[in-house]
Amino acid sequence: MSDLEKLFYPKAIAVIGASRSLGKLGHDVLINAIQFGYRGKVFPVNPQTSAIAGLPCYSSVTAIAEKIEVAIIMVPSFKVNEVLTECGKKNIPFAVIISAGFKEIGISGAQLAATIKQTAKKYHIRLVGPNCLGFINADIRLNASFASGMPDRGHISFVSQSGAMGVALLDWAYQSNLGFSKILSVGNKCDIDEVDCLRYLSRDKNTKVIMMYLESLERGREFMQEALKITAKKPLIVLKAGSSQHAQQAISSHTGSLAGSDQAISTAFALAHIIRAHSVEEFFDYGLAFSQPVKPQGKRIVIITNAGGPGIMATDALAHTDLALPTLSSSLQKKLQKKLPVAASTKNPIDVIGDASPARYEHALQTVLSSKEVDGAIVILTPQIMTDEDETALIVSRAAKQFKKPILASFMGGLDVNSGRMILKVYGVPNYDTPERAVKAMDQLVKQNINQVHYPLFVSGATKSKSRRLPKTTHVQIRTQEAENILAKYKLPVLKSLLITNERACEQIKKFPVVMKIASRDVIHKAASSAIRLNITNIKEAKTARREILRIVKKRYPQAEMEGVLVQPQLDRTSLYQEVIIGMKRDSSFGGMMMFGLGGSLVEIFHDVTFGIAPLRKEQAEKMVNSIKAKSLLRELDTRLIIKILLLSSRIALDYPQLQEFDMNPLMVYRRGGYIVDVRMMVK
Repeated sequence: MSDLEKLFYPKAIAVIGASRSLGKLGHDVLINAIQFGYRGKVFPVNPQTSAIAGLPCYSSVTAIAEKIEVAIIMVPSFKVNEVLTECGKKNIPFAVIISAGFKEIGISGAQLAATIKQTAKKYHIRLVGPNCLGFINADIRLNASFASGMPDRGHISFVSQSGAMGVALLDWAYQSNLGFSKILSVGNKCDIDEVDCLRYLSRDKNTKVIMMYLESLERGREFMQEALKITAKKPLIVLKAGSSQHAQQAISSHTGSLAGSDQAISTAFALAHIIRAHSVEEFFDYGLAFSQPVKPQGKRIVIITNAGGPGIMATDALAHTDLALPTLSSSLQKKLQKKLPVAASTKNPIDVIGDASPARYEHALQTVLSSKEVDGAIVILTPQIMTDEDETALIVSRAAKQFKKPILASFMGGLDVNSGRMILKVYGVPNYDTPERAVKAMDQLVKQNINQVHYPLFVSGATKSKSRRLPKTTHVQIRTQEAENILAKYKLPVLKSLLITNERACEQIKKFPVVMKIASRDVIHKAASSAIRLNITNIKEAKTARREILRIVKKRYPQAEMEGVLVQPQLDRTSLYQEVIIGMKRDSSFGGMMMFGLGGSLVEIFHDVTFGIAPLRKEQAEKMVNSIKAKSLLRELDTRLIIKILLLSSRIALDYPQLQEFDMNPLMVYRRGGYIVDVRMMVK
């Protein structure tokens, strides 16, 4: 369920825990609810008093005769369940629990949270919080939170897991002259979470841009699916905190070492076209850029500056983006030269030089934005003794209104440019302290609107798992031969192994040459451990190789459990081939995260890998293969086989939910065909 209409547009609310004491939470929330022009009814609830702020006060929510649609609860945590029960008897559909003292304080608080969740379920109440800021709907002038003020009406909606981030965003909104539609703090997410909010905001006509600050993401796959529906029409900007892992568990595979939780977030967000901010600065910068209604129709950006240095800074920053810095045609440059001094540069960046008047900026802007060669502009101004910052800001603002092309500004400096920045703010032109920040914001604008391919994330019906059982094991890793058998069930080209447990068993080898390697679940990097022997041509060499491998492993890893030695056919190493890796690591939010890249011992040297989320679509598998830096090495090889193995191995990730990680490394790929030479599978 995700219909939050009555939450955001209530006809009547009850403020439970309202207070007459200035500075108390119950007082501030009540005053907020009534002072900004909300036309609905507000009912304070406090058994200790008969009136607050000129409103009659009720001893209990059940004493209110009229229908209530939202209850704002601010009582001690141990009393919340009692109050929630009264709300249930009153048939109130939504409760916003601002009270703290739940799972954030430990086991006792988590038990309280479980209790209120059961009560809410019993009475069909949707919960916001607990431990939240509350919410604001600027469309109806309702501030049902303890954040001060009321933002101007606008088209940005903000969902935050942190109340403090909500307060900071409001303060930034006032400073930036930004308008908001809705602000919701979800707190501990006992019930309503970011997925519910996405479903509602996707249909909300007043919301054009969605911003989210998240610390946890439990329903990751649902979040991706909902986000993909939204990002085709509304930008979704997310700042995800808590991505680093200070105390990771021991890594047991190549994939595990490369596919951390932060990589899972980046992969999932990219698939769903979510704009990821990596800092608070980026978060606000991107929100500011998307606040303007103009959408770019291309990526060709012109830079206009009155100083060479900042222009170079912008050019360097642009080189690391998907933006293009087009060379202007000779005819367009001639038009620019008509009203610019000889010393000015009419290339791109356009340098109108240090003594530039507003008229020069106007001529440059009008000329390039009227041209079909340019899709947007970044205007840089540095304050010099002859610079008219205010008039230039007006010129930029008029151009932003005139042209259906995005204009971002970077008025650099402090006090000297403050009034110019204020003019830009009033007219809604995004301004950034540095050119680099303006370039990054423009890059996100273009990425959101140009060449986005929105296909379903997962193959229809493919997300249904067969839930196959793994072989029983008390070890974190499945035995190699058992892992090989799993791959064989999916008709993957795995090179089967023969386990040699004693010297006499070497006589079972029927065909040479062979490769021999240690069979131990405690030795991850076999080649680096000298636990592999190649080109063994007879039984005598096999017996010698076996003894050497066991001796070296025992010396290097005295605690290692050794099952014996594995024997495989020696593959052709004279024909053209490449070693690659295909792996999976299960993420707690997004499920199986697939990895592809250069394999063998190169994987952790070059880190040339790409990622996707299981089950993969063919388009995603193809993109993974074509996105590694060394893709030229695969040009003459059987990439269709790689894609097939990627798709089937992502199916394995879905069918065996107990699998935490697996590596197929190396997968030796030839011009035609290939073999999975080694496989490791780890369980919970």
